[in-house]
Amino acid sequence: MTEPRLWGLPVAVTNTMTRGKFMCLDAARTGYIADREDPVIRIAEQHADFFVRNLLVTLCEERVAMVIEQGGAMVYGNLSNAG
Repeated sequence: MTEPRLWGLPVAVTNTMTRGKFMCLDAARTGYIADREDPVIRIAEQHADFFVRNLLVTLCEERVAMVIEQGGAMVYGNLSNAG
């Protein structure tokens, strides 16, 4: 499968965008992803009867933030008004 492109630019296909809307951004100028917390893995057996049933719970998480430095590098709108 080839990468989808529109006017020579890569297109990211997603189900999270509302139908009839668009977003275009210059990723190199918009901002960056910052680590708020290192990845953490926690293992526990203290939930309900997990100790008796010999079960473990695993929680894995990493906290990140998207920092927007130049909001003008992102454009969002309606496709019907895109001209």
